[in-house]
Amino acid sequence: MSFGLLAFAASSVIVGAHLSGPARVVDGDTIAIGNTSIRISGIDAPERDQRCQQGTAEIACGRQASSTLREIIGTASVQCSVTSIDRYERPIGTCFVKGRDVGASMVVAGWAVAFTRYSDRYLPEQAAARAAHRGLWTMRFLEPAAFRRAKREKLSAPSSPNPTCAIKGNINAKGARIFHQPGEKGYNDVRIDAADGERWFCSTAEAINAGWRPRRR
Repeated sequence: MSFGLLAFAASSVIVGAHLSGPARVVDGDTIAIGNTSIRISGIDAPERDQRCQQGTAEIACGRQASSTLREIIGTASVQCSVTSIDRYERPIGTCFVKGRDVGASMVVAGWAVAFTRYSDRYLPEQAAARAAHRGLWTMRFLEPAAFRRAKREKLSAPSSPNPTCAIKGNINAKGARIFHQPGEKGYNDVRIDAADGERWFCSTAEAINAGWRPRRR
């Protein structure tokens, strides 16, 4: 799901509209017909930059999802019925190519999951793909929605004003002053709130001298 490509005029597309023509794949669950970007209803595919784990190998599953959607569509005309407009003012639609449900095809192939937050329409197709170990179901992966959430949290997490001072001086619920070093378990989950007296340190010696102790292992 790409939120950066809204190449359509919001006022030009309404619920109930029918769009058809050659389609360009934006990502694994978004296509563009002409200048209109359409989110495929009922499915959620890995993001373009998302990677999944298959054994010891790292797979560019987001790119593979996009590639699978291109194969499903090919050069044929795509017909979409707009069922709703999302909060990004993008039309959401059920799409078909040569009478084939594009969303169902992606889920059956295992390169998209049923987006149950909005619809359980494709749960049977997901169950079949999972049982047959197709696509994503052959590897370890984050649900696309969870991947986007983790990415947003990472981007919004406060960072040290000085990149060389990455030691986090945290105060826990009991008032203990504990410092966390990069690479330690849970380091990325620690948030620093200067308003509560928490701070960043440039060295362990600086942290200890200021009254902070190391995290107990």
